[in-house]
Amino acid sequence: MEGSSRQRPQQLPAGRGRHNLSREEVLRSQRERMLEAMIDTVAEKGYHATSIVEVARRAGVARKSFYEQFGDKETCFLAAHDWLLERLANYAIPAYQQPGTWPDRIRRGLAAVLTAIAYRPEGARLAIIEILAAGPRAHRRHLDAIDAFVPYIDQGRNESALGSRLPPTLARIVAGGGAARVHEEVAKGRTGELRHLHPELLYLVLLPYLGHQRAHQEMEGARAKLSSR
Repeated sequence: MEGSSRQRPQQLPAGRGRHNLSREEVLRSQRERMLEAMIDTVAEKGYHATSIVEVARRAGVARKSFYEQFGDKETCFLAAHDWLLERLANYAIPAYQQPGTWPDRIRRGLAAVLTAIAYRPEGARLAIIEILAAGPRAHRRHLDAIDAFVPYIDQGRNESALGSRLPPTLARIVAGGGAARVHEEVAKGRTGELRHLHPELLYLVLLPYLGHQRAHQEMEGARAKLSSR
């Protein structure tokens, strides 16, 4: 779940060799490698079967370094989740914020979200599937991630004749429905094909605010663009 290029943190030489990096840079490199290792290990084995020993081994660090930075497996897992969501936001929000009508911005934002998720199946596995198996704190993070989409969806209230008469939780319901649909595809191992959900999800978001006719037109336009690629 990231932008158009995937760059793994470079592993530093072991020991106290001359790598011309400050301690802060070394610690940052170690942290990023451990986050990447957590993502890959959880995607492969599942949260409960993932061990600190395996994460540290894949990251090329000592267990002591792991404990110094994270303390326990859950903290590292949640940090990896937050890291993925931050990178997703950095990629998708600029797409949404480009000038245009609200439906145009939703179309661009959704496309960016689906592209970013599809780009990193391991990250999608952690942030969408395994997050639900990692306990109450992780479940709260999952709900917060869905809620992050609410303000962008709720701007559709300004496009509707019903305006403030729409249910106050409508955007949250829409966001939850979209998240459930993405979860379904990722759980089936179809992460790389998520772009095909774009017309369907666009319709889902626009329908409560613009009505069937306009939402259907936007969906068909998105479907035509998809089929022309």
